[in-house]
Amino acid sequence: FTDLRFLAKKAKDGTLKGGEFKDPDLILSLPLNLSTCVGLIEENVDVIKQEVGDADHEMTIKALESIQKRYNNNSPMMKAPLQWFKSDPSLPYLVAYGDDNPDKELVYAVGVDPVRKRVTVAFRGSVTPSDFLTDATISLERQPNPVKDLSVDQSDKIGIHKGFFNYLLKPRKEYGGESKCAEIFQHVIKLFEDEDRKKNYKLYVTGHSLGGALSTLFGFYAASSARMEGTIPLPISVVSVASPRVGDAAFQEAFYHLEHQGCLRHLRVANKGDPVTIMPESSGIKVFALMSPITYAALKFSDSKFEEKETYRHTGIKLLLSKKDQAEGDGTEQQ
Repeated sequence: FTDLRFLAKKAKDGTLKGGEFKDPDLILSLPLNLSTCVGLIEENVDVIKQEVGDADHEMTIKALESIQKRYNNNSPMMKAPLQWFKSDPSLPYLVAYGDDNPDKELVYAVGVDPVRKRVTVAFRGSVTPSDFLTDATISLERQPNPVKDLSVDQSDKIGIHKGFFNYLLKPRKEYGGESKCAEIFQHVIKLFEDEDRKKNYKLYVTGHSLGGALSTLFGFYAASSARMEGTIPLPISVVSVASPRVGDAAFQEAFYHLEHQGCLRHLRVANKGDPVTIMPESSGIKVFALMSPITYAALKFSDSKFEEKETYRHTGIKLLLSKKDQAEGDGTEQQ
């Protein structure tokens, strides 16, 4: 969808060279019905293939081809996507899409599902060089524990993966010190100002890989804020897929206390053997210290909690997906 919006922007400013792009204004308008979006992809599939048809976007093309097989050109959505959008209020729709600087910053979407009664925040996974550099940053950022009051045994500070912290939580000078997290949170709060929605809907947060890590962090801070301010109905549900580790033992414990209080739930989905889900193991300081037994011993002597402070921990309930052995099943691969 980020690629689709990028092409629509190019079509509007006259820099698109792949042919005529239909309804660019509709693509960029919000709220946007998801079925309308699929219809617009179908309308522009040839242009999209021509523009993003290199090896780096092979998965995008396969997804487009799959969509083509599921929808035919005679559907009412294809003939008049705007009318389709207006005709069915039960369909899910997007209300916010953060892709102002998709090559340098995280990308997120906020949507509403009237049938399942959910507000969902979704984060994009690793796509750009900036995303992969963020993943590779393994130092820990020490931050105040926002739920310290839930247990006197907790640490005053929690350790957060510095790359993920910078992407989501770091104040941005160009936005008056507002972080991406605060920006997204304002979209969510505004949605729950509706009394019916606040009474009957729940917040879900999701993402894959880098997006899974960001969803874990956002869910944690959203639940921390909502339990005090009552702006969002609890519990908040996080469903992360193929997420790396996000924080240290203190972060894990703080996360647990929010779960225990009924403020937060986290289902962490992982494929068996996926190396991303077992990384990072240690902070940069610990990795460096392990190269020198003397340095490592000195750091442990100076701080009895050095080991747990510099070791990453997972949160939530783990759902491990593995291939079923064909000899035990029906001859097909299942997850």
